[in-house]
Amino acid sequence: MNPADNRMIPNTFEGVTIKGEFGPVGYNVGYLTAMKARDRHAFHDMAGVAGAKGSDSGLILTRLSAEPIKGLNFYAANYLVEDVFNTAYANVEFKREIVKDLVGQIGIQFTDQRSAGDDLIGNFSTLSFGARGGVIWRGLTTGAALYITGDGAALKTPYGSWPGYLSFQEKDFDRAGEKAWGVGAKYDFDNGSLLPFRIPGLTVLLRYATGTDAKNPGPTHGALPRVASSSTTKSRCCERGDITMKSAAPHSERIDRLFSTAEARLERWYALVSVAQAWAVKPDRAARAAVEVALAELRPAESFFAYPGPRLLRAVEDEIAQGDAGDVARLVRRIYNALLSSGYRADAADWETSDDGADSDGMVRLPPRLDSADTRRPYFETLIVSPAPPSRWPAIALDLRRLRRPEDQFVYESVVVGSFEDALLAALFNGSIEAVVIYDGFPFASQHDAPILHELLASQFGSQANGATVEEHGAQLARTLKRIRPELDVYLLSRRNVGEVAGDAEVARHVRRVFYGIEEPLEIHLSVIEGVAERFETPYFDNLKRYAQRPIGTFHALPIARGKSIFRSNWIRDMGEFYGPTLFLAESSATTGGLDSLLEPTGTIKRAQDMAARAFGCDRVFFVTNGTSTSNKMVEQALLAPGDIAIVDRNCHKSHHYGMVMAGAQPYYVEAYPMTAYSMYGGVPLRSLKKALLGLKAAGRLDRVRLVTLTNCTFDGHVYNTRRVMEELLAIKPDLIFLWDEAWFGFARFSPFLRPRTAMGAAADIEAWLQTPAAAEAYAAQA
Repeated sequence: MNPADNRMIPNTFEGVTIKGEFGPVGYNVGYLTAMKARDRHAFHDMAGVAGAKGSDSGLILTRLSAEPIKGLNFYAANYLVEDVFNTAYANVEFKREIVKDLVGQIGIQFTDQRSAGDDLIGNFSTLSFGARGGVIWRGLTTGAALYITGDGAALKTPYGSWPGYLSFQEKDFDRAGEKAWGVGAKYDFDNGSLLPFRIPGLTVLLRYATGTDAKNPGPTHGALPRVASSSTTKSRCCERGDITMKSAAPHSERIDRLFSTAEARLERWYALVSVAQAWAVKPDRAARAAVEVALAELRPAESFFAYPGPRLLRAVEDEIAQGDAGDVARLVRRIYNALLSSGYRADAADWETSDDGADSDGMVRLPPRLDSADTRRPYFETLIVSPAPPSRWPAIALDLRRLRRPEDQFVYESVVVGSFEDALLAALFNGSIEAVVIYDGFPFASQHDAPILHELLASQFGSQANGATVEEHGAQLARTLKRIRPELDVYLLSRRNVGEVAGDAEVARHVRRVFYGIEEPLEIHLSVIEGVAERFETPYFDNLKRYAQRPIGTFHALPIARGKSIFRSNWIRDMGEFYGPTLFLAESSATTGGLDSLLEPTGTIKRAQDMAARAFGCDRVFFVTNGTSTSNKMVEQALLAPGDIAIVDRNCHKSHHYGMVMAGAQPYYVEAYPMTAYSMYGGVPLRSLKKALLGLKAAGRLDRVRLVTLTNCTFDGHVYNTRRVMEELLAIKPDLIFLWDEAWFGFARFSPFLRPRTAMGAAADIEAWLQTPAAAEAYAAQA
């Protein structure tokens, strides 16, 4: 059943109320101490449900209603949670028959909501106003409504549904600054007389609404902060007695701290383990509050990872709600151990909510292949970007999980998000994601507060909420994902003309395959597995494994050929036992056939080099077996001729000096800036590099300058602004060649944040920029 459907299971409250009438005026006063959400098993105090920590305040309610004349109804209510917030609400409705069978109705609503006392969920204040009008004619009801919410804050409703005229099942138009309008029509087939037939029990309702100027245009959520629901679905509308507030999320670390959010994940889980164990030792209210705060701190980022996932996190929340400190401590420690050891990638027991069959001592697990003879299949995660409501996300992940087959080469779990920005956050935070499946029709804005992400998207990627239609978000997301994670396989499911979408050059460049919007899940599953398998392929290593199994004899190194002399030796047999037979079976040389040639590769080495070139984003890759020192000498001897000038950092690796001497070139040394306080040197200042070039130009020797050699990053971790250095030096000498020594920086290619500071990343950005109209305009402006 829909866990957020008031018609099925209502929220349950604990408290005392008095209801009665005083003449024509009805009243209701009371005090509510706790609430059990419709999809929960335990009651929680009213302040805690609203997101307040360290308070067990209840809710004081007062209500007045009256009908002074027939058809005119007044309703007013006030709800106060001490030190949390107060809501005042008023509603006037008037209904009257205009002519026979035609009834008119109008109404207005007003809400004043603001923080109270100690402002335990923050200091805020907001107002809202709504109005509607319509007519009823022989069973057909039509009408229109508008609603305006103040700039101070969105309305908060942690205890029920918003009773506004524009409350919809999936979205409420009550966000800060929002101005909304809507229209609707309803026909009662049971009691209506407009049509010549009747259908007992059938009513059809059609509604449309739209809003603008909302300060946070992402989806609205009424989740309970302390016992957060996995569903954001709302009931269609609510009765007048429902409480009109929406929850405020507890204070937590901002989700778009792009460097620390993922890096500190294990630390946050360890903090939760620590406070949970402290609660188990001393089960008091303060210890429980510390557990709730620690869980709230890590909860937002966990939506971007498959493990522990909604089911296990929900189990943690339920255990906290039931107050069982020992069970909470055991469960969070088991999750932490699984994350620390990555055991969840292969152990199904780590995904269970109970301790049955789970390894409670994950800290001492043996490395793979030492605790089992079974070969484990590699594990990865697939990102699903879907416009479906969050209540459907677990079913989407389950559908793909059910398609697993014993013959699949890999095992994967799904991470489901519902917006453009959340998809980017998942790709940035979760390095286990290897494939992305995009369904057309999702919104742009994140459900999280992420102003840094908004700025990054607009400034670096040209992506913003009003930059494309909802239908265009899929292609735009694919382009942005490939820029930050070029290795990802992206699949697009579109309900538009699939042939036209697939034929779009922009889509074809970034999307591996385009499906029709209702494609069978099995086809998606097989495509994801195939795409990862292609990248998992290692041509040379695969060939080496086959070579080691061939029944051949080798004669180029007879003392160790195939390991026979090792394993038969009376003295060095322990060497064979230490390394194992595979090392000796794979022993080879350049004279051995079947393994290709490093000097002129045409087979598996050539394929491996081509795949490496794709991974590093370059035109060609050459494998060498002499290390980066010899590689530097090879490059400099290939590029420099006797008499050429090379501008070089005096602190660079000595192999560069040797390479220039061997090539007969003349090094022009430039000095890195000293950092005496830290006993290290930084990089060479851009000013020094430009001064060197301009000095050589003044001396009439600029034509002899061939190469600039710099270390990026330096031995102490200093990184250049590579793009700016190249742009400004190329402005002085357009045919300059740059040799960036990145022996310590190879990993940076695979970081979306560091890639722009690499040589290949900066060169690609410059090349792309040169194709834009802005580049042509800049060139014309300086002519």
